Amino acid sequence: MEKIIKIIIDEYPKVGYKKTADILNISVFKLKNIIKKNNIILPEKIRRVCIKNFINIDKKEVAYFLGFFWSDGYISRDEISIQIKQEDGYTIFDILNSFGSWRLTNRLRKLNGKEYKQILIRINDKYIKEFLIDNDFDKKSLKSPTKILSKINDELKPYFFRGLIDGDGCFCSKNRNYFSLTGNIQQDWLEIINLFEKLNINYALTQKNRKSGSSSYIVISSKTDIIKLGNYIYNNYDNIGLERKYIIYNEIKNKNIIPNKNRKVYNRIIDLT
Repeated sequence: MEKIIKIIIDEYPKVGYKKTADILNISVFKLKNIIKKNNIILPEKIRRVCIKNFINIDKKEVAYFLGFFWSDGYISRDEISIQIKQEDGYTIFDILNSFGSWRLTNRLRKLNGKEYKQILIRINDKYIKEFLIDNDFDKKSLKSPTKILSKINDELKPYFFRGLIDGDGCFCSKNRNYFSLTGNIQQDWLEIINLFEKLNINYALTQKNRKSGSSSYIVISSKTDIIKLGNYIYNNYDNIGLERKYIIYNEIKNKNIIPNKNRKVYNRIIDLT
């Protein structure tokens, strides 16, 4: 029994009940009975990602993750996950592993007869799940990230918006320059609009109802305004984020400006079609 107790005390903090029971070749029910009958005091479980990273947000990688998760994250039961195409997935995985130990799984997804390589990044942590829900991440398709931004200092907010844009934003330099950010048809764009107005950026907000699906998106079509946004989210770029989007932004930034006297500038337009 002493050997079993030692295995329980050594393994539980690292792997939890289920895998400890597997190591001993017993059920979780029997494992818990052994713990109870022998008055075993279990050490605190070693968490793959420490909740302290979120209680006190002082790492730029954590701020970036929160922005990216606001765009592209999923919460189911106690699992927190990001599913992303493989070419971007390893970059995001490296960023997340700078403040924890995340699991990575390679997957093939079939869509319209074609196969796409994807990566699933995830952890199981009820405390981080509760933190995310408390800050509206379970309602992010409808709400604005006001709660979570109130917990991030001004110095780190550009990383949050960089992550959000890496998830749902698009810089385009082909044919014409523009930036767009896509969301649910009922998306609350308050914090994005507040940012654009703070940076003196002109934008257009559009809602589209289609048979294939409804959405809303916010667009910047002026190179000057795109540069204002880029200067904010990429100030002193430090390789945190998707480099391909940063490269396209720089293509726009380095293009010669061709004046268009007929271009109309809008502050906010809602186009229902």
